[in-house]
Amino acid sequence: MTRRWWSGWLLAGVVVCLVLSPLQARALQSDFARPEAFAPDVNFWKRIYTEVDTDSGLLHDNRYLDVVYTRVDLPSGASPAERRRITRDYREQYRELLLELARNPELEGERAERVRNMFGEDAGPADFRAAADRVRFQLGQSDRFRAGLERAGRWEAHIRQIMREHGVPEGMVALPHVESSFTPYARSRAGAAGMWQFTRGTGQRFMQVDNVVDERLDPWQSSEAAARLLKHNREVTGSWELALNAYNHGAAGIRRAIESVGEADIVTIAREYNGPRYGFASRNFYPAFLAALAIHDEPDRYFDDLNPEPGLPAQALVLEEYVPAHILADALDEPLERLRAHNPALQRAVWDGHKYIPRGYHLRLPPGNHLEEAGEVIASLPPEHRRNQQVRARAHTMQRGETLSHVAQRYGTSVRELARINGLTNTSRVQVGQRIRLPGPAAQPRRETPPEDGVYTVRPGDSLSLIAARFDTSVRALVEYNDLDPDEPIIAGNQLRVAEAETGTDVVAEEEAVASADSGEVASDSEVSESESSPAEVPLAEGTAVDLVGTVNRVLENLGQNQGDEGAMGAGAHRPDTLAADPSDYAIDEEGRIEIQWGETLGHVADWLEIRTQRLRELNGLEYGEQVTAGQRLLLEHGNVDAAEFENRRRQYHRHRQNAFFEQYDIAGTREYEVSPGDSVWSITRRYAPLPVWLLQQHNPDVDMTGLRPGETLQIPELSSDESSG
Repeated sequence: MTRRWWSGWLLAGVVVCLVLSPLQARALQSDFARPEAFAPDVNFWKRIYTEVDTDSGLLHDNRYLDVVYTRVDLPSGASPAERRRITRDYREQYRELLLELARNPELEGERAERVRNMFGEDAGPADFRAAADRVRFQLGQSDRFRAGLERAGRWEAHIRQIMREHGVPEGMVALPHVESSFTPYARSRAGAAGMWQFTRGTGQRFMQVDNVVDERLDPWQSSEAAARLLKHNREVTGSWELALNAYNHGAAGIRRAIESVGEADIVTIAREYNGPRYGFASRNFYPAFLAALAIHDEPDRYFDDLNPEPGLPAQALVLEEYVPAHILADALDEPLERLRAHNPALQRAVWDGHKYIPRGYHLRLPPGNHLEEAGEVIASLPPEHRRNQQVRARAHTMQRGETLSHVAQRYGTSVRELARINGLTNTSRVQVGQRIRLPGPAAQPRRETPPEDGVYTVRPGDSLSLIAARFDTSVRALVEYNDLDPDEPIIAGNQLRVAEAETGTDVVAEEEAVASADSGEVASDSEVSESESSPAEVPLAEGTAVDLVGTVNRVLENLGQNQGDEGAMGAGAHRPDTLAADPSDYAIDEEGRIEIQWGETLGHVADWLEIRTQRLRELNGLEYGEQVTAGQRLLLEHGNVDAAEFENRRRQYHRHRQNAFFEQYDIAGTREYEVSPGDSVWSITRRYAPLPVWLLQQHNPDVDMTGLRPGETLQIPELSSDESSG
């Protein structure tokens, strides 16, 4: 059998001209509504992106962006603290002026007259008093935007092609300007990474994101993932305008906004919706995108002497076996660091030798390498240098009362290293039963002999995946043998059959389909800082064709300035939640009720509230033994746990469950399915196993899965299993 080590040219390397004709520019923008009401907002962002650099900014009203009080120049080289002090002083000056105008609308003076004119003749004391609380400073972005325009040429042709293939408007090519200024290594304090600023949880739906490969940092793979996410958002929200807003605010947040204002209109939502997480960045995300798109389409109108970079060829070798990185570098006669520079998706464990470059990985080659020749070199590697499986990961399962400090001390590592390899931005989020990867070489997991009667008593902290590993069986076997719902947590003290009585043999030895874990919280360490949780790795060797060192350093230097009042529309700092692609509503409504989601029980809700299940039954008129169903609304009582903490616990449960699933599978696309007589949600999910009901519901948020009707059309997510991670 002949090995096929290379995939050929995935995209021809062409020079992309950023100067489009007016007709082409209008064509790119025609897919997006340009409401007149947003004209002042779009003009404001055009100023930020083209006139004001990162050593200055605009002091403005955070609701009415045509009200700009003054430009603030910041000393070059000033520390972040000094910059914050200067902007705070300016903000306080204008706040005091507005309060003075509220007390005396006829206040004299040039500055008072200028500010008064901004609000018009009808403005009164109440208007000035309200405006005093809306003074905001926005850092300029023109130097970053210029650099992003020049960098965009590397990937623009690829992005346009991917968007076309997925039925997404080509104008989405401008979105990375808002997210990262086309910086593939950008990271945010919120845990977002890459050119498209995916959080870990959302990224895992569409890409491989683990301690071996993080495809968020690969511009080619992440662009396809962005197209899939945008298409999903469009299906959930109904328009490309709202799909973009959902990219920032989350699909569930936009659906909640639509319900709140009573219509699916981007202007109405931006002007009238006052959701708790729908702040300045969310309100302005679409106008900022429109500004970025206009500049991207006609850059010479805004910048002189642009030097767009030529397109990079998306050439890659698709590896068919696992290979140690140093072996591959030696075979290709390439310095390890140079190979690393062109493969930012490969994580530190690969370059440190603790993991192999995985099978199926698209290896990017430095200039000077020819695909066919390189493929032949790799195919000729001795058998002992090729592996048919990944290095096994060492791991620890969190027990009740444990912290990451305990784990770090036990295994001779640090909290910082544990947070890095597990993608933890806040160590207070670790859960009982959560599997924590450990650094270092592989270690064989401890196996236990099943009890003679084949029955095991569940211990605190156990999960199906842990028990399956302990007795060398599979989650699917445990589910089938014990007639379990894999989405339901197991309870300490319950008994599970793990093997045939007296034989010690497992039921079925096959790969796990679902990872399930107890959602109980454990004691935590303090929050890990950004430098600990998401260190930027920029291993670029001198002389490489893609030299991003200066860019990356500037991005990292200014990450702190992209937060709070100086928040720039970029670097992903505004991303609200790792459940961004999940349209399910986990919030409490104004009446104090929640909508039950798939996989939730009365026991879950009672645990999150720290009350008895019977009390929930009494509040909701439920008989003893009566079960709640998805879509049912449930009244809550907040005696021991407030609403915010309840929502946090609920989200953590679903985040943990979904992340566990997407560590095994990603979404490769969708297909349509017409419901037939006799179909049920269970028969459909079995037909497309391992599709869970909650994921099917997420792709069909307006369909009642408990009462499917023949003839209804469902969107079925197509799942692919990633076997390359270890």
